[in-house]
Amino acid sequence: MVCVDGSILDSYEEYQGTLSTLSTSLKLNTADNAKRFARSLIDAVNRLVKVYNLEAFIKLDASGAGGWSCLSPENHPIVYDQQLTDDERIDYIYDYIRTNVIDEYLPTHAVVEEYVHADIRPGNILADYTVCGLMINGRFFPTSVNLCGTENGQYIEQWTSSNAEYLNDTNQDWIQMFETYKQMSEYEANRLKYFNGVYAGDLFLSQNQHEHKQRDWNIRRGGRSTPETLIMFDEYEYNYECKIMIQLNTILDSIRLTNEQLFELYTSVCNDLANGIYKIYSFSTSYAYFGQTETDDFLKFNLIINPSLFNNNGTVRLSKDQHRDEVYKIVKEIISRHVNTLIDFNKE
Repeated sequence: MVCVDGSILDSYEEYQGTLSTLSTSLKLNTADNAKRFARSLIDAVNRLVKVYNLEAFIKLDASGAGGWSCLSPENHPIVYDQQLTDDERIDYIYDYIRTNVIDEYLPTHAVVEEYVHADIRPGNILADYTVCGLMINGRFFPTSVNLCGTENGQYIEQWTSSNAEYLNDTNQDWIQMFETYKQMSEYEANRLKYFNGVYAGDLFLSQNQHEHKQRDWNIRRGGRSTPETLIMFDEYEYNYECKIMIQLNTILDSIRLTNEQLFELYTSVCNDLANGIYKIYSFSTSYAYFGQTETDDFLKFNLIINPSLFNNNGTVRLSKDQHRDEVYKIVKEIISRHVNTLIDFNKE
């Protein structure tokens, strides 16, 4: 863990002590604070690489779930390039912080963790899981597992089930994952006194030794996502969730819509998805909205889908790596139909 004051924290006690005494002035989004934060991040990366002989991955905001803060080696190779000077890499992170952190305060702490080469699951999806369950009187009761799809280190889709077979996994894989979370949750119950509530977190199955690698450390102890809740109530054998963003200039060329037209378009598309033949439902206001930039209009959807969409009479029609493209195509077709109606109405 790396704190915004420049501390590199190796234990929970250090984390508690440092965060509880962190002064407001050190958290302010200033040039000096951002530079110090960037320097400590590079120091932590160097230590992971040189002392522990591990590749590194930075999550810039460990207290939040925003994908913007994931500095993946694929998108930010400069950060991890040991052939460059520390100052070059520090300057890169500094510029990234100054560009992307627009709040009054910087993130209080970041995570610098091992970069895991995950196993590949059926459908060409990385073995990136969320293990979900409930803590009841200090015991962990598993409810479901999510297989997550990511893009550039950011979560974009997931498949959720209470049955390993429906995700093309083995029972043994799930038993081992549940055992890992049983041990973690019992440790937290004894040490942190978290005895009752939701317990869920992320892990990879590693490529080489099939080890469990806890990732993100943003362990959820509250709330419950819609896909997980539906599985708990046996709504589907499994369900699929994905995030879709449609740039309207790909449909409208240079035509711009008014705010009222965007609202009408968005609600009409959501209505057609839910009440038409597809039974696709929009949820989660954190990603479901529409808006405008200087050059384009856009619609964003967080959608939950019955997996029967990807099957034909019980036979698999599309592999997992094709699911999001199929949903994107459906949403874009519906948008195009409504956009044409709006344009025709304006012409009249």
